[in-house]
Amino acid sequence: MNYEKIITEIKSVREFKGKKVDTDLVSMIIDSLSQQQKLNDSELVMEYVEDGKGFAEKYDGKIGYHGKIISAPSYVLIFGQNDLPSKMSAGYSGEWLRFAFWNSGIGSCWVSAVDGVNYTELFSRKNNETLLACIAIGSEYTGFFKQNLGKVSDRKGIAEFVYRNSWKEEISWEELEQLGLSEVFYLTKLAPSWGNEQPWAFLINNSECKLFIDKSKGKDYSVDSGIIALFFVKACETKGLKVNVLPVSESNAEKHGDFELQLVFSL
Repeated sequence: MNYEKIITEIKSVREFKGKKVDTDLVSMIIDSLSQQQKLNDSELVMEYVEDGKGFAEKYDGKIGYHGKIISAPSYVLIFGQNDLPSKMSAGYSGEWLRFAFWNSGIGSCWVSAVDGVNYTELFSRKNNETLLACIAIGSEYTGFFKQNLGKVSDRKGIAEFVYRNSWKEEISWEELEQLGLSEVFYLTKLAPSWGNEQPWAFLINNSECKLFIDKSKGKDYSVDSGIIALFFVKACETKGLKVNVLPVSESNAEKHGDFELQLVFSL
């Protein structure tokens, strides 16, 4: 896949045609996920829901942005343990699926899990597995009378979320160019997030780049952490940079005000 092309072109599709998705193609893409680099060792279970209409009718109010599900021909469900590594892994792997779907001509959109819903019980899961994320998939509706009245999502400028050496020490575009990271962060900033809140910040220190998430709003952005991690990793790859992802433990945990360290990227 041409990741740079996908990153600059991919969008969230929220209106779908009723046309059925190619089941064999979707299954092949999900199977190919096992060949990709994982974010961590968390075990995830991907399930493909072919009957999107029936699924949406059954679970509307229990899944989706503020509980409102996005109607789609099909869905991919991601199950795993209810912990930070699993949620980040769901975001990372789920966004890679969206890349692969887009590359194959299939539109998609994240459908949020809702706080306070017991998904282990709702979906009769075993071993304390819960629903971590849901992805709606299908062909985008672009009817003749359709008008896109939605505002194009703004993105933070790089200076608003990338810092160097010490917390909140701004980094210039020239410094990023010297580090070979200017185009990496240009691509990284295109990552989607819940409500387009972009709750992340990066701190560059020597050969490490640390990802922090804003905890001030009390929302769980763990899946978003995985999504932004995929954008950063693939952006680095497109620019010929090798990157290793290091987990955060008690020994290297950091907090800066409302921001907490999620991942460390070794460059």
